[in-house]
Amino acid sequence: MTLDGVQRFNDRPTTVKTRVIGHSQHITRVDRERKDYLHSEEEQKVIIAMESLITQVDAVILEDYNKGVLTEQVIEAAITLAGRNDKMITVDPKFTNFLKYKNVSVFKPNIRETEAALAVHLISEGDLIDAGKRLLSELNAANVLITRGGEGMSLFEASGEITHVSTRARKVADVSGAGDTVISTLTLALAGGANVQEAATLANFAAGIVCQEVGIVPIELDHLYKVCLKDGTE
Repeated sequence: MTLDGVQRFNDRPTTVKTRVIGHSQHITRVDRERKDYLHSEEEQKVIIAMESLITQVDAVILEDYNKGVLTEQVIEAAITLAGRNDKMITVDPKFTNFLKYKNVSVFKPNIRETEAALAVHLISEGDLIDAGKRLLSELNAANVLITRGGEGMSLFEASGEITHVSTRARKVADVSGAGDTVISTLTLALAGGANVQEAATLANFAAGIVCQEVGIVPIELDHLYKVCLKDGTE
C-alpha cells in the first residue's frame, strides 16, 4: 500500500469521529472536521495525485461523505481518468453531488439517499424498480446497487436484469461501516474477476458480518469465506 497520493493541507484537519456506545448500542456520533469544499489549488493537487497513480491501481472507489473533498471538478476528473485508463470505478454517493456521478461501473446509494435525490418515497417493489431504472438511465451507469438496510439490496444492470439480494445479518448490533464494507468488498470482488451479481452477493455477506458487531470492524478473508460456506450448507 502506498500513501503517495495523500494530500496534506495545513488548514484542513483529518476528520475525527467519536462514537458513543452504551450497552453495546451505538447511541450517537460526534464529528470534528471541516466540510467546506476544497479551493481550486487544492483541487488541482488532488487531481494531479490521481493522475500520477491511476496506472498503478485496478479500480477506483469514490466514497462521498459530503466532507468537501469530492468537488464536482474532482469527481469529473476521477471518472474521466478511470475511463481513459480502462479502470473500473465504483461510487458510494451522498446527497450533494448525487447525480454528478455519470458513466461509472457501479453506483451504490442507500434507499434513503435515493429517495432524497429523486424526491420520491419508495414504498413498493414497483417504486424501487422504477427508481433503479431511473438512476441507470440518468447516470448512464453500468450498474446500480441500492442498499436497503434490513431488506438487503437490489442490483439493477444496464442489460435490464434485476436481482434482489436478501440481507445476511442474523442479528443487527450496529450498522456503522456497513456501506463502506459493501462498496469495498464489491469493488475488490469485481477487480478479482467476479461478475457483478457474484460481487454483490459477496458484499452482502460482508455487510452482514459488520452489522453483527459493535463499532467499526475489519472483514477478514477467512471469516468471510467461512460465513459464505456455512450459509451455502444451511
